[in-house]
Amino acid sequence: MTKVSKILFGLFLVSSLISGFMVYNVEDVADQIFEAYQMTRREQQRRMSQLRREVQRHNVFRWVDSFLETIGRPDLRPGGVG
Repeated sequence: MTKVSKILFGLFLVSSLISGFMVYNVEDVADQIFEAYQMTRREQQRRMSQLRREVQRHNVFRWVDSFLETIGRPDLRPGGVG
């Protein structure tokens, strides 16, 4: 994966996590690509670390717990732990 494709993929993931959906606006995407292109290595690493923490916290298990709580059935969690 090239540096640009990694940046684009990272932008996609972060945008998806933050907003919950993608908004396709050519000007915004172009601005984000330009910003990513100018980013220092240190900033890239900082943002990637932040993204990894978010992905680790907001995983499928957290989604399932949240869903079961919302429908009032925490007893349906794996292992029956409520």
